Amino acid sequence: MLNSKVQTMKTKHHINFLFFCCISLLVNIHSAVCSQDVASQFLKRSHITDSLLLPYRLYIPDNYDGQILFPTVLALHGAGKRGNDNESHLNKKILPWAEDEIQMKYPSIIIAPQCPEEEYWTRQNVCEAVFSLLDSLLTELSIDTNRIYISGGSMGAYATWFLPTYRDNFFAAGLPVSGGGYEYYIGAINDFPLWVIHGNADDKVPVERSRNMITYLETAGRDPFYTKCNFNNGDCSGMSDFLIGSLIDVGADLFYAEYDGLGHGIGDIHFSDTNAINWLFKQSRANEAYVYDPVVVEQLYKEDSIRNNTINTEYITGNFNEIKSYPNPFSGSISITFEAETSSNAFLEIFDMFGRKIKSMENNSLQYGQNTFIWDATDDSQDKVKVGIYFYVLTVSEKLYQGRLVFVQ
Repeated sequence: MLNSKVQTMKTKHHINFLFFCCISLLVNIHSAVCSQDVASQFLKRSHITDSLLLPYRLYIPDNYDGQILFPTVLALHGAGKRGNDNESHLNKKILPWAEDEIQMKYPSIIIAPQCPEEEYWTRQNVCEAVFSLLDSLLTELSIDTNRIYISGGSMGAYATWFLPTYRDNFFAAGLPVSGGGYEYYIGAINDFPLWVIHGNADDKVPVERSRNMITYLETAGRDPFYTKCNFNNGDCSGMSDFLIGSLIDVGADLFYAEYDGLGHGIGDIHFSDTNAINWLFKQSRANEAYVYDPVVVEQLYKEDSIRNNTINTEYITGNFNEIKSYPNPFSGSISITFEAETSSNAFLEIFDMFGRKIKSMENNSLQYGQNTFIWDATDDSQDKVKVGIYFYVLTVSEKLYQGRLVFVQ
């Protein structure tokens, strides 16, 4: 009887194992098919200069019509994908730029050149070939010249640090992963927006390469924000999504994400970090230069602490994405726009950083569809409030919404 039970258990384990293997195989096949499908959407081209043949792949969004200007990403691979097959460099560190998760939200042109064997992105002849390619595509495609981004892993990350120094004011922002640069770059990129990523267990490109660049920039007057580990004090508790999003909203332009315990193979980790992607596509050469305001930043940290420790947000039943506040940050007045499904009442309450209610507004005649509250940065006594961070609670029918407003001069 015991042998029968053991045999039955073995059979069940065997079946479960086979089922797991089949599922894993199907997942891998599906992933490979999806990758091939995305890769097939990249046009295969080459660009010739006097000294170099530069193969490249080009992704053009589905809704491209030649009339609208599109943001553009220059995506650069690492040293292991050098060659001239114009295939091998389209891997998980390049392809996600063209996948739906990004393209549905940020339709963009993706340019993915392949560095020739024995060459480096930072060599002069290769740099000149890359910019020659970009210049040719600027004449061919409807590219938003204020929103050209550069990103790369490993050798591509070194280029992400270097190429903005080669031609000033060309790129809008950079996202280097597992790379580094040199101190002499700093004079040319001291005001260049960067989201830097590295794993502190990297055994190929030491994390010090990125740490040093952040330190050089900080010494030159920049103010980095550490979203994961802060190597200055060893704190790896990281920032909340709320705080990161708030810093992005006020224009912060230097972030450092150091992942604890991760190694060199994190070249695609930013694709799962919506904060990094949202930040990148928000950058534009047309934006006003970010000016670090210690008062605003201190208030953001205070609000984050309040939210994490004292504010009970369980009663918030509405989807924040249903509310639009514009412009935010604002200096005159701000519009808070929402949808109403029925003709009912709406109440807007605005609080300061200490939770004190400073303004109450009511709309007793909501229209079906879009409605708007306009706040002119005054309190209930019609006195102008101080520059800083405020948050609101909006009640519409039985739904409640919460959000943050940034009042600047």
